Amino acid sequence: MGLCAIAAVTSCKKEKGTNSLPVEQITGEYGTSSKKTLSLNYSEKPMIGKYAVVEAADTKTAKITIKGINPIKAIAADISFPGAVAGEMETVLNVALVNMDGVAYSFEGEDKNAARTIKYSGSINEKMLNLNLNVTAQNKLAGTTLNLAPWTPSETAGGAPSSEPIYVKWDSEGTIKATNSFFPPAMPAQSLISLALRFPIGGQNVQQKLLGLFHSASFQADANIVAEFKKKGMEAQDWMKNDINVAQYFMKKDDQLFLVLNPTVIMNAFMNRPKEKAAIEKPSLDIKPLLPGALQLLPTVASGIPLSLREENGKTLIYLDNATCKSLLQNLLIPFLEDPNNMAAINQTLKNAGGMIANIDMNILVPSLKKDIEVAKTIEIGLYMTK
Repeated sequence: MGLCAIAAVTSCKKEKGTNSLPVEQITGEYGTSSKKTLSLNYSEKPMIGKYAVVEAADTKTAKITIKGINPIKAIAADISFPGAVAGEMETVLNVALVNMDGVAYSFEGEDKNAARTIKYSGSINEKMLNLNLNVTAQNKLAGTTLNLAPWTPSETAGGAPSSEPIYVKWDSEGTIKATNSFFPPAMPAQSLISLALRFPIGGQNVQQKLLGLFHSASFQADANIVAEFKKKGMEAQDWMKNDINVAQYFMKKDDQLFLVLNPTVIMNAFMNRPKEKAAIEKPSLDIKPLLPGALQLLPTVASGIPLSLREENGKTLIYLDNATCKSLLQNLLIPFLEDPNNMAAINQTLKNAGGMIANIDMNILVPSLKKDIEVAKTIEIGLYMTK
């Protein structure tokens, strides 16, 4: 009789301990509805704009696939955005499940390939997936901070600066005409751009102004990019940094870098931006002409904006190559400038500036620029950085 009772108790305990949440209840999408939510942390900070697909055939293992949410589905339904890790349209984790008293599962482990190592942990039940990722990137930039190169003028009058932060290479046999007046005369694009970058306005040229707004970019070991910059009106000593999980990077080769942006974060920031009251006398610019070109470029932006990388005179040059530059100029800049409203607004701004700049006429400059972009052999635009 006593032995039977002991056997019955033992049997009951064993049955309770082996109860587990049915795998059908943890299978499906997390992060696309309120029924199954996703809490994703990347480097111990929230990462939004992602969802996860969970597949579990049994109570021992599950496949978690992290994908990017398309925040502009209404206008570009076919665009796919990256998963949790830069360079991966889908981040796939095959996890070993540990039963948590029949109400949930926990998991932890490591996933590794040639480009990165992910250490992950988390838990899942029928309503929520908690997922923590710590990523270590494997590339030459990981853990490196690059500072914007200084502006150092020439020691001789009229000479080229010995150091400039902005790099532009515009190889074309044509010339660009900006006015019917004597100055500025028609000249090669490279000469015109160099003049514009070095010409002081209000005591500083464009490059000096840039140095007052942007200081450095840190390519962190977890593949995040953290920039040090200033907002308009900030005091000289008040540099600030962007949050992580906004901009990331990956490399396929030592001379090729890809910039990956989190579109959900950017869209949220744009929608929630402070509304500034524009001055009545300030001409307004219309961004609608950018939309067709932006939609055409979206697949490239979504998968990663390609940047070239090379060492030059002790500096690191990060730049947009010829194909990317021409695509951006032809699909975004020219349609924006050709818009009649924008052309009139810019012309008014130039006239208000006075001096030689007031001679520039966008009705003359834009067609000339458009033609030169088409015939140019090479156009490259970038930044010189130092370690």
